[in-house]
Amino acid sequence: MANLKVHFLVLICLVFFANCDVRVNKYYSANVYGKGNIQIDSDERVEIPFKYFDTILLSDDNVEFEEPEWDSFYLSTTQYSIWRKRALKMKEWKRKYSGLKLPRLANIIEETTFNTPKGSRSIIAWMTNMGVRLNMNEADENERIDWIYKIQGSGNFSGKLRLSLIDNVRGGIINTISVGFLKEFQHHDTLTYSEDLLDWPFAILSKEFIENYGYELLYHSNGSSAEKDGDAEVMHLRDINGDGKAYEFALFRQDYSFSFFCSLFGYNEISDSLKWYGWDLEYHSKTAYNKDTIEKAKQYWIDYAAYLNFDKQGHLDFIRDYTGRMGNRYDYRLRYDPQKDAYYGDVYVTDEER
Repeated sequence: MANLKVHFLVLICLVFFANCDVRVNKYYSANVYGKGNIQIDSDERVEIPFKYFDTILLSDDNVEFEEPEWDSFYLSTTQYSIWRKRALKMKEWKRKYSGLKLPRLANIIEETTFNTPKGSRSIIAWMTNMGVRLNMNEADENERIDWIYKIQGSGNFSGKLRLSLIDNVRGGIINTISVGFLKEFQHHDTLTYSEDLLDWPFAILSKEFIENYGYELLYHSNGSSAEKDGDAEVMHLRDINGDGKAYEFALFRQDYSFSFFCSLFGYNEISDSLKWYGWDLEYHSKTAYNKDTIEKAKQYWIDYAAYLNFDKQGHLDFIRDYTGRMGNRYDYRLRYDPQKDAYYGDVYVTDEER
């Protein structure tokens, strides 16, 4: 009888702790001896090819807290839970879209489905040359509020990115976009883009938590709170251009703590296609280096704009001031043309502090 009471108490304790947030003092450790291509940088972020994650992260072995070593990596229980859920979804998507004949090593990392006048449509995001990066300083609050977490999250995919629009009525891919990042930015009229590896978070902070520290959460977060991360939803469709239809989403890329680039994607009803929107801009510069010059550019990555929403008249005006950081002040006056489904505008550049 005494043994039964002990077992009962142990069971109650296990249930209690299973429902507690124990991410600060409990980590999943995965040994990666002999796997190769493991990279741990100075900020204790680990990167590993995705093909090894199926066997490593779907086992519940070796639960412990240790100091990081070069031959192991460590997941908090929150990260592990989110990863496991996403890994299972990825297997489901792979089966669901097996008829699309994607490349053998392609991994579908997110899906969103929506209704249109022409029937149900889905957008799938998939990557090749893919790895998974884990930001492992989750127990250190000072590290967790670093600017990098608002884009990369505490866990993200990294690879060559494709976005495909799927016809759920007839089946098959309508069109696919290969997403590249800005490669050359010296001259506005000679912009080029390359297929650099892009980041796509699957675990990310809560909006409320990060705003307490003066940052902006750039992606949608499901199931998060001030105490724990949630599932990142990158393709969280919303009405960015002000036409009353929630068909758009944005991608973000940040290389500095004080600025970030964003890129805009959306569904067009007339062409029944997924579009990567460019911005036809005129830069009006009055600086010490460019006096009274006008340069034209077709940009697919732009500072800040896709984080905001156009008004119902298709106008979006905002200012980005970097003069306090040895940069310039950019006064954006952007417009959306619903007839052409196109974006254009003027950017007034000065170097005077205000």
